[in-house]
Amino acid sequence: MVLTIKPIQLPLQILPAASCSTHKPAVASLSQFEILETLGRGSKGIVYKVVHNVTRDVRALKTYNNSATYDEVLREIAILESIDCPYITQFHGTVFSDSGAGWMPILMEYMEAGSLQNLVKINGTLSEKMIAEVARRILMGLDYLHNTKHIVHCDIKPANLLVNHNMEVKIADFGVSKLIDLASDERHVFSGTTAYMAPERFDSCAYGDDLDVFAGDIWSLGLTLMEIYSGHQPYFAPDRKPNKTEFDLMFDVCYNDPPTLPEEASPDFQDFIRCCLEKNPGKRWKALQLLSHPFLIKKLDDQDAPIAQDDSNAEPVASKGRKREASMEIRESSKRVKRQDVQFEILETLGRGSKGIVYKVVHNVTRDVRALKTYNNSATYDEVLREITILESIDCPYITQFHGTVFSDSGAGWMPILMEYMEAGSLQNLVKSNGTLSEKMIAEVARRILMGLDYLHNTKHIVHCDIKPANLLVNHNMEVKIADFGVSKLIDLASDESHVFSGTTAYMAPERFDSCAYGDDLDVFAGDIWSLGLTLMEIYIGHQPYFAPHRKPNKTEFDLMFDVCYNDSPALPEEASSDFQDFIRCCLEKNPSKRWKAVQLLSHPFLINKLDDQDAPIAPDKSNAEPVDSKGRKREANIEIRESSKRMKRQDVQV
Repeated sequence: MVLTIKPIQLPLQILPAASCSTHKPAVASLSQFEILETLGRGSKGIVYKVVHNVTRDVRALKTYNNSATYDEVLREIAILESIDCPYITQFHGTVFSDSGAGWMPILMEYMEAGSLQNLVKINGTLSEKMIAEVARRILMGLDYLHNTKHIVHCDIKPANLLVNHNMEVKIADFGVSKLIDLASDERHVFSGTTAYMAPERFDSCAYGDDLDVFAGDIWSLGLTLMEIYSGHQPYFAPDRKPNKTEFDLMFDVCYNDPPTLPEEASPDFQDFIRCCLEKNPGKRWKALQLLSHPFLIKKLDDQDAPIAQDDSNAEPVASKGRKREASMEIRESSKRVKRQDVQFEILETLGRGSKGIVYKVVHNVTRDVRALKTYNNSATYDEVLREITILESIDCPYITQFHGTVFSDSGAGWMPILMEYMEAGSLQNLVKSNGTLSEKMIAEVARRILMGLDYLHNTKHIVHCDIKPANLLVNHNMEVKIADFGVSKLIDLASDESHVFSGTTAYMAPERFDSCAYGDDLDVFAGDIWSLGLTLMEIYIGHQPYFAPHRKPNKTEFDLMFDVCYNDSPALPEEASSDFQDFIRCCLEKNPSKRWKAVQLLSHPFLINKLDDQDAPIAPDKSNAEPVDSKGRKREANIEIRESSKRMKRQDVQV
């Protein structure tokens, strides 16, 4: 099979700018604008101050980086096009770069005084009168969003409230906002900035089925007003760098009393904040109710409030909804992507995930059968590139083999990747179909996965991050291999970065939720061992250890985090052998520095004793995988099993 290397261009369709009014300049290309300065940087892109070369109109230009997904960009543009409100920053359309590369930047109203966050940092906290005017404007914007447009902002905070030269505050940044279908029963919105998220956004099940999904924005507003009054985020101590983990914040929000204002605040202001920070979203005041609260009525009775009353000159843009295309060039990875100039026939669907679909395919000429993994629009460029880069670097018979990338005829979407086809499917499905495994079978599964993890951790410095039965695949020889590197991380050992928060919540180790609890010198690889321990328990008992058997999982993500971090590790039933019990205890040691490593577990008595009998139903390693290097040549891999005084036979696997 010939593999060739070529650069890739993927066409991208995205909604255009809304048509501009006659007094606005026509937006044609990025070259028509001059960048004056950088206004801000976020996780998904950069915002610049720009000026039009002809009209000299000043705008804010929001650009997106490769971590922004197609769906995110499209959703934000669609929401912005639908909005026509003087309390929300105005959308001026989208812009093409001359190269056509990357997501289209968007043009927004330029707010001269910057964000409320920076305003407070520079000029100090605001008076109650000023805060009342801020609250009025934001509540007017939220009432419009919630009741007219059915939009949840999801990220109200001082950094997303911008101020213009007239000191008028407006809502900005709809990057994580949601358009709610009121006819749907979907009432869970888990997005935003953790420190400003409402209790129901972490634990929606605690508040019943008829959850007011819009109420979370009111909670965020309450915290925002407290912050611009007190000068610090209410969940963090003043004059100190935030030191709480995401889990600590979730615990505070869900289980502790809401924060309160200092005693010197007026009773009306205190009560206004209490109405915003009511923990039960069904009892929390709505935007329209808060607009008639005594705090606003009394404070705004004096019209000399320093934050000006609404005199917005925003000029909303009408939406035409025309579609147009932009092309985006994907650069080649450092190790080079292998293109397959071949054609495949799809035989069946093997599985569906949040980021795409996996198909069973056959080559039209050679009749080789492969697994084809496709990506949907929720997968980011960085995620796809990282997975391909990791897969290209791996050469191990205990890991599913990577066979290159494939172009679709249309050239649209991310490149699918070809993987080794594992005929028996996942361990998860195998247990569902055939029942739980014996200890002897589990010992062989454990041996193969530990061999793969030892290779990943010590040779490649890769953390898998998502070891679970669904990601352990079985071939026709009943050999188990590690698959799916979609959330894996390549660790720089010279860096002090030791926090990895990714994976499937029910299989994540305590330190992945609360890394600060285990010191600075955290073993970032230990989380995969914890996941392996839970996986082996599951294929022995028939259900995920944190959920009751024969019941649909009913714990929220927060409940799971609490169980993992604060309750004892799960244990095997009494009928399990003492060696197996101890093996699981070594995997599920809560302190990651005391948790056994892969190479230590390979010499555990459980494996040695069980595998001494070579009739284990899951076959010892006879992998016929043929790893290829970047030029397609076969190469050899000697997988060494470290010997101890009492060990299984050393296997020199040559591929």
